[in-house]
Order: sequence, then structure tokens, then C-alpha cells
Amino acid sequence: MSIDRILAQVSTSSELPAAAQIAAILMAAAALFKCAQMPFHGWLIQVVESPTPVSALLHAGVVNLGGFLMILMAPLIVQASAAQWLLLLVAGPTAVFASLVMMTRISIKVRLAWSTCAQMGWMLVECALGLYELALLHLVAHSAYKAHTFLNAGNTVELSMKKRLVEINQPGPGQWLTAVCFSALFMLPTIFLANEARPADLFSWVVPGIALTILLSEFLAAGGGVFTLGRGLILGAVFWALYWLQKTFFSLVLTPPDSQAGLVAVGFVAILIALLVRGYYQIRYHRFSPAGARLYRFLFAAGYLDEWSTRLTLKIWPAKLPDVVRPRAVVSVSSTSGSRESV
Repeated sequence: MSIDRILAQVSTSSELPAAAQIAAILMAAAALFKCAQMPFHGWLIQVVESPTPVSALLHAGVVNLGGFLMILMAPLIVQASAAQWLLLLVAGPTAVFASLVMMTRISIKVRLAWSTCAQMGWMLVECALGLYELALLHLVAHSAYKAHTFLNAGNTVELSMKKRLVEINQPGPGQWLTAVCFSALFMLPTIFLANEARPADLFSWVVPGIALTILLSEFLAAGGGVFTLGRGLILGAVFWALYWLQKTFFSLVLTPPDSQAGLVAVGFVAILIALLVRGYYQIRYHRFSPAGARLYRFLFAAGYLDEWSTRLTLKIWPAKLPDVVRPRAVVSVSSTSGSRESV
């Protein structure tokens, strides 16, 4: 049966049959594998030794196929709550963990691989919440960003040396409060004008508001007075306008299904985002404290999840090593005497 016929039957039926529910779960599992979600993420981390153009193609295109599958099969996934929760329970923690692990990486290509793992997790979370237009925006933006960063990896040494000259200043309570107020000036009118009432729709505006708050707080902590604050506000306004326009455009292009996740699913994702912000704050500003040092070591080792999953996989499905190849005897022919000697 073709995909068009499947989607047509799903859109006309009020309740999915058991076979369709199982198919939706299997598609969600396939997307999780394809997007390198924990604990089966090791293959993505291990292939970054490939040449940079190949890495750019892999991370900007091939890994995105899991998100593309979920967007394509959106009418089916929105009616399968089990598939949605499978995406949330696996992709959500993966996105948080991979985002924090990325902050501890030294190699630029390994860091970008962890970034891809995290971004794919957030993309699948957006699909689970029913925000398919946001997932499509995420897919396109991630493809362009990852292709550029991998091809630009040769400039990492110069950029790293420049970053070492910049001192990291922790924002104070007043600076955090100021950043929150300015972010609210962008976020609240947008929510009012967009007439967003469902929890998932509110989530799609609150998350970029949190990102903007962190950006403005670091602008304020960097010093520079009114000039720095004005620069941060201009950057924030441009960021917010582009996000609004692109989200609206992809919503018109895609016309996503109306069904969205409920308050429980949005609350679960809100807890994950709170953990991400807390971990970011600890690693960013308190890395050398006792708690920060322990967290940094744990994240630097990535919790040894790849090693544990590899051992478990080899126990369940042992790899058969090839037979030892015995070299044949090399026969040398003497041109003078005509005798042969075996080596």
C-alpha cells in the first residue's frame, strides 16, 4: 500500500485499528534509531572520523530522515498516543543529555556530533507534541547550520583562541531579571497576537523566550552599559522576528494536523527544559565547584552509555570475527641457478 493511501485512510477514520497503532510505534522506533537517540547513539559519535564533506552530508541530511519520516506520517502519529510517548520518553532525555555532553567536548567534530544527537532529539519531541511546522523549521535550519559548521571546521583553532580571550562573567540577579523582562516584551505580545491557547503552542514560544533570556543576560554580564544592552535588544528583535516569520511560513506550507499533546506531555517536556537550563548554568558558570566538577566528569564520559549498550548488544548478538588468514608460502625464483626457494 502506498503512503498516500495510508494517510488518506487514517485521515478519514475516527479510531486507529490495532495494526495501525503497532505500525505507528514501529515507525517511531525507526525514527529514534535513525536519529541516533540513546542508548543507540554510538554509531553517530563514532563516524565523525570521516572526511569533513562526508560528515556535513551525513549530519545535514541522512540523520534528518527520522524527523522527515515523522513529519510525513504526521496524520498517523497524532492518533497514536503510544508512539507519541515513545518519542517523548526516549528523545526528550536524549536531547537534554546530549546538549550538556556537547558542552564538555574538546574535538570540534565530536562536539558537532553530540549537537546533532541533541537537535534530532528536540525535533522528535516537537513531533511528539504535534508541532510539526516547528519540526520542519528545525529540520531545514539544522541542515543548513550543520553543513556550514562541518565545512567550516578548519577555522575552529582560530575561533577557540579568540574565545579564550573572552572572560565569562556570571549574570547577577538584577541582570537575570532585566533579561526576563525584555524577553517578556517579545514573548507576551506574540502569544497574544498569535492567539495561542493550547499548551503545545505556548511551549513553542516559551522555549525561544528562555533562549533569548540567556542571550540577553550574558550581554548584560559582559558589560558595556547601554550600548551593549541596545545591541542585545536589536539582536533579540531580529531573532524573534525571523523565528515568527519562519514558523508562520512553515505552518502555512505544511498545514499540520490539529491534534496536539496534552498538558501532561507538555509538563514532562517543561521538566526536561528546566533540567537543561540548570545543567547549563552549572557547567557554564560553576564548572570548577565540587558539584560542577563531578557533573563535568560524568558528562565528559557521556555516562559510559555507549560502552554499556555496546557490551549488551554483543552479549545478545555476538559479533563473529573473520577466520585468521594464513599467508601462503612465497616462492622466489633465482634467475641464475633456476632453483626455487620457499620463504
